[in-house]
Amino acid sequence: MNKLLLSTTTLFIFAFTIPVFAQKRQTVGEMLKRLKDSNRGGKIQQMQKGDTSLPETQFNFVPRESVNLNSVKPPRSTEILKYEVGNDRAEYEKTLNQQIQELYKLTKKFEKSNSRGELWLRLAELYVEKSALVDARKQNVYDQQLRAFQNGKSKIRPQLDTNESKEYNRKAVQLYEWFIRDYPRDEKMSQALFFLGYNYFELQNPQKGAFYYDQLTKNYPNSAFVGEAHFALGEDYFENEKWTEAYKQYANLIKQKKHRLHTFSMYKGGWCLYRMGKTEEAIKYMDFIIRSGKPAAGQNANSASQKSVNHARLENEALRDIVVFFADIGDTRRAIDYFQKIGGKDRNSYIEKLAYYFADKGNRDGSKDVFHYLIKSDPMAKKSFEYQYQVVQSYFYAKNSPQFKEELYRWINNYNRNSSWASSNQDDKPFLENVYKLREQTLRNYILQQHQSAQNSRAKFSQQSALDGYQLYFQEFSDSASAADMHFFYAELLYDMNKFEEASVNYSWVAEKAPKSKYASKSGQNLLLSIEKALPKDEDLQRRVGDSIEPIPLDPRVEKFIRSATWY
Repeated sequence: MNKLLLSTTTLFIFAFTIPVFAQKRQTVGEMLKRLKDSNRGGKIQQMQKGDTSLPETQFNFVPRESVNLNSVKPPRSTEILKYEVGNDRAEYEKTLNQQIQELYKLTKKFEKSNSRGELWLRLAELYVEKSALVDARKQNVYDQQLRAFQNGKSKIRPQLDTNESKEYNRKAVQLYEWFIRDYPRDEKMSQALFFLGYNYFELQNPQKGAFYYDQLTKNYPNSAFVGEAHFALGEDYFENEKWTEAYKQYANLIKQKKHRLHTFSMYKGGWCLYRMGKTEEAIKYMDFIIRSGKPAAGQNANSASQKSVNHARLENEALRDIVVFFADIGDTRRAIDYFQKIGGKDRNSYIEKLAYYFADKGNRDGSKDVFHYLIKSDPMAKKSFEYQYQVVQSYFYAKNSPQFKEELYRWINNYNRNSSWASSNQDDKPFLENVYKLREQTLRNYILQQHQSAQNSRAKFSQQSALDGYQLYFQEFSDSASAADMHFFYAELLYDMNKFEEASVNYSWVAEKAPKSKYASKSGQNLLLSIEKALPKDEDLQRRVGDSIEPIPLDPRVEKFIRSATWY
């Protein structure tokens, strides 16, 4: 636009700023009367201000992969139960092989003897142990190969080979079945039934395994193997998510405090209770395991064919799992108090998991309370910034605008460049630079979102919310790369709110300090329009001067308009 078409007020100013050579001096009032619409530009088409489209907002929140607490499971029992063979596994296995060969020769030599049953049992037990050793060796190789594959050191995904170990299970089954066929009334029938059940489970035939375990528990209730059978049946029900039936089996061992599987049964029983909706009882079970520490006398494996319970691992798993249970009941204060007393040096790691689990369950207020506790416990830690950011994200996804705004502003204010937190972390410049960028980007997008709502609704509440955001933005990010754009958008908001003088200040900022901005030209045009809107009305001027013919100073707003018009 080459010419600026002025309004009536502009012509009025012009009339006051040129010499008057009329024969008769006129009062200002008389001059105003002569300025009719026809010669004051009132009918001249004026420059119009159009609406500006705001850029689309794009929050860069990266949703944390939430955990479905219903899908959380305890580790496989094979990770807790391990065979203990000492440090020299190879030497032990070599000795075992020799024993197998010798016993095998004896079974052949005495295959018609009445004592053959005892030889079968001894050889079968060695086969069971050999199967476990082979399985452990193969598992270790598989784990190493899997790590190499996951780390990109190998392109071939490994497969776990169980054929060799299963072959020994099959050999054991044959011997045990011969025993129960030929010695149905022998005092060691319970032993044979137990290991038949065990080996069939190892061979992935749970139906037959459960059959032999049932025979054992029903016909030999006082056998030393009954407890082991109850545990194995509980495991089968547990894997098939039959929580009530599994708990009944574990309960038989929970009552036997000196049984080697007592604590492990409490652990698995606690999980059953949790799945059954009895979370308070489940917490008591886990708490017992955590507090009990070392196993009681008699709780270790008492034969080479039994697996020992890794009690240290079990305690750690109980600590991990009780976090899930506390998240289920939703009592944040109680949970925090518990981990403060029991968690040791790692207590905050468990409390942190609790905060995330609360969020995963949709308990955002609970999650916020726990994160705020963590921040308060170590406010200068780098993690405190991330904790508050998680709270902000949580309320953003909840579409809770008032709470989101409160937590967002807390995050913006508490972690700015002048904060004590920033001073404590000043040695990590790249980290603080990323903090600045993330805060700036998040607040900018929130403000533009609020501004868009204000444009759509014209509601005073929406306008005020956007206004508050802009003011905070310039307080925190006056030197940001987006400052020029934000000054322009702020001016647009102020113009819409009829705050023309404030709008002109921000248009002027863009036009003068960011002349290469894409909004510089439009800022210059809107600057004049906003100043003109702020000019005193004709009636106000006429009342001010009345019938005086004496010169009067120009209104500061008029002077500003003249300077801006001259600049434009």
